Amino acid sequence: MQRIHGKYISSLQGRALRKALQQYKAELKKILELGIDPVDCTKAGNALFDPKKERLYLIDFEFWKEERTLDSGLDEEHLFLGFMKNIY
Repeated sequence: MQRIHGKYISSLQGRALRKALQQYKAELKKILELGIDPVDCTKAGNALFDPKKERLYLIDFEFWKEERTLDSGLDEEHLFLGFMKNIY
């Protein structure tokens, strides 16, 4: 295991923030396409961004479920908006 030299997305600004949010949204879409229910993905502390590598790391996904149980029509847009509310 290696240490991630990342920052919480809520502490980013400018280009780093834009890159982190782009990557977060893209990864969230992949997660949903795999049929995984990212139960607590809207928590701002569950993602770190390394500005030097311009890379996003999703962490702390212990509560995610292998089978998607969200039948309420939620998609990556709704989950992403929930995430955005928690970082500001």
